[in-house]
Amino acid sequence: MNAPTPIKNLLPASGVQQGTEIVHESAHLHVTGSATYIDDIPEHAGTLYAALILSPVAHGELIGDGIDREAILREHGVVAVYTAKDIPGENNCGPIIHDDPFLAAGKVEFVGQAVAVVVAREMLYAREAAKKAKVLVKELTPILTIEEAMASSSFIMPPKGITRGDAAAAIANAPHKIKAAPTPVSKSSFIWKARSLTPCPRKTGS
Repeated sequence: MNAPTPIKNLLPASGVQQGTEIVHESAHLHVTGSATYIDDIPEHAGTLYAALILSPVAHGELIGDGIDREAILREHGVVAVYTAKDIPGENNCGPIIHDDPFLAAGKVEFVGQAVAVVVAREMLYAREAAKKAKVLVKELTPILTIEEAMASSSFIMPPKGITRGDAAAAIANAPHKIKAAPTPVSKSSFIWKARSLTPCPRKTGS
């Protein structure tokens, strides 16, 4: 992809104005079909491929590393297997709240959570080894509803509220009261997009 264009170069000289149309940094390459994607780049000799070993349960404690490393390494074409303990830096990719590990460490919290990475000489070998790998996990009872989360004080982030006046007193003194437990229909959605990455070691060590 093209390098990001500084925002100052996208805006009119007079500065940001309400209603100003700003061209997306990748728009020209996308609409002309000239953007470079991973599949457009020739592979380097000796390229290795990675596939993820995923949790089969919604909640559980990993037994040991959560995998049989030696068994996976015996699979055809496999050259390496990595778990959370192999990450030299912080095992986290949460942009705001740091509660999203790259690889599960000690526990899994949703079906499909990445437990380990298999690296092989061919993509097919990596995917086959990842699919055959057995995740060593002690399954626990998952929290699946809002009511269950409230009962066990399990929240995504610390509760926050906006208050004005004394709501409790106003309700207590209200001439009419309605008690109900509404369930909202709309939900926030997570957008998942396929991602591809080709790291290329340089002579500088980067």
